[in-house]
Amino acid sequence: MSSIVDSIEKEMKRRAYEAAMAILQSYQGQVHEAMEEFQGAFAAFIAPTMNLFRTGKGRRGKRMSGSMPI
Repeated sequence: MSSIVDSIEKEMKRRAYEAAMAILQSYQGQVHEAMEEFQGAFAAFIAPTMNLFRTGKGRRGKRMSGSMPI
């Protein structure tokens, strides 16, 4: 009788681990998607910003009318 109970307990644990693995794999996929989206957004932001510094068209050190000095 105890071997049947042991078998049932092992099967329940196995199924619980399978469910946990599926959840973690789904979460991992969502994290990878978010990282890709972040990298794309970062690249879209950083390219124009870097161009401002390369071309010297940034506001650095210049005073605009009505604004505080930088």
